[in-house]
Amino acid sequence: SIRRKSPSVSRKLVNDQDKQTQSNRETKNHRIPDLEREYLAYSRANKAENTCEIIQNAFWKFREFADDIPLEDVTFQIIEGFKAWRLKAVNGTTLNIDLRALKAGFEYAVKVEWLQKNPFKGVMQIHMPEKDYAVYLDEEEVRQLLTSIPDPEFRRLIRFYLLTGCRRTEGVNIDWRDVNL
Repeated sequence: SIRRKSPSVSRKLVNDQDKQTQSNRETKNHRIPDLEREYLAYSRANKAENTCEIIQNAFWKFREFADDIPLEDVTFQIIEGFKAWRLKAVNGTTLNIDLRALKAGFEYAVKVEWLQKNPFKGVMQIHMPEKDYAVYLDEEEVRQLLTSIPDPEFRRLIRFYLLTGCRRTEGVNIDWRDVNL
C-alpha cells in the first residue's frame, strides 16, 4: 500500500499514474489508418493470410467511405451509412464479412486502449435468408450424369462422390486411416 512506502516511492507511483493518464489522452489522436496498420500487423502474426486480405479490404472500403477520421469519431450513424453505401456495390454476405472484420479490428482498438468502447458493437448485420444447398439427384439423373462422362476414371470418381456424399476436398485428401472397413 502507498501508506507503507516512502514518500519518494509514493510520488513515483503518482507520477507513473499521471504519465499513464497522459498516454491514454494521447491515444485519442488515433485514426482509422493507424488502427488498420496496427491491427493488420497483429493479424499477420496471428491469423491466416486469407483472413488478413479480408481485413485489409474491409478497412480500405471503410476508409474510402469514412475517410481518415479519428477512431472516437466513428459512430453508429457512420457505420450505418457505410452499410448502405457498401450495399450498392456488394451483396449482403460480402458486407457482413466486412462488418465482422471491422468489428474485430475495433475490438482490438478497445483491447489496446485506443477506444473506450467498440462502435461496431450492436450494429446489425444484413439478414441473409438461408439457401437450401441440399440438391438431390434422382436415379435417372444419376444414370444420365454417369453415362455422360466418357473417361472411366473420372466416372468412378464421380460415382465415389455420389455414393459417399463427401466433398471434393474430402475426396482429394482421403487417407487409408480414414477408411473403416
